[in-house]
Amino acid sequence: MNLIPGVIDLLDEIEWASVRNELPVVSFATGAAYHKGLRLSTSDFGIRHKTAGRLTRYLIKAPGFDCIVGAGLLHGVRSDEPDEPDEYVAYQRIMECLRREGAAFQRVR
Repeated sequence: MNLIPGVIDLLDEIEWASVRNELPVVSFATGAAYHKGLRLSTSDFGIRHKTAGRLTRYLIKAPGFDCIVGAGLLHGVRSDEPDEPDEYVAYQRIMECLRREGAAFQRVR
């Protein structure tokens, strides 16, 4: 399921309808958030923090659907920061965010 803004607000209702009608949701696709400027690879800590927060909200809802969450374009693309001196810096930012959000998710569960 592509988590576009209108869908996000209806996750409780969609979860109920999915269970009631035996229509499984196998994954959450998060790419729509990328088009709102959210991504994990950016050098802007505020954007990374906001992106990680949204990803955590998805992770909290996913068990009710028994589905996986694909980070999709939330990782960003190389062209986001074309002047980045080290090609692995963006990957390091992504991993740092995922580690932090994974730890936060474990505390919430």
